[in-house]
Amino acid sequence: MQTLSTSPPSSDTGSIPLLEVSHVGPVVHIRLNRPEKRNSISDELLAQLHREFLHLPATTRVAVLSGEGAHFCAGLDLSEIAERTLSKASRTRAPGTPPSMPSSSAPSP
Repeated sequence: MQTLSTSPPSSDTGSIPLLEVSHVGPVVHIRLNRPEKRNSISDELLAQLHREFLHLPATTRVAVLSGEGAHFCAGLDLSEIAERTLSKASRTRAPGTPPSMPSSSAPSP
């Protein structure tokens, strides 16, 4: 008996789920589904993987993790980390500090 489920859609992929999961007896196959990003791990994908592994059926004996497309996984999604870093930097800048200058380098009044 085979079942196929997909994780909820993510905002960064529109209607395409980030994971495809199938169960065949004691084997669970979890496929990363972000081929356009080389299956890089975003915060949402990591959360979905975590949920999936927490809720494996009790009969599961083997979990197979693979990636859709030509690449298994490129690692962390660095574009997401860069966005987070820029966002944090803009919130912690000293008043009057240009965006490219760290707050610790801000000129003294």
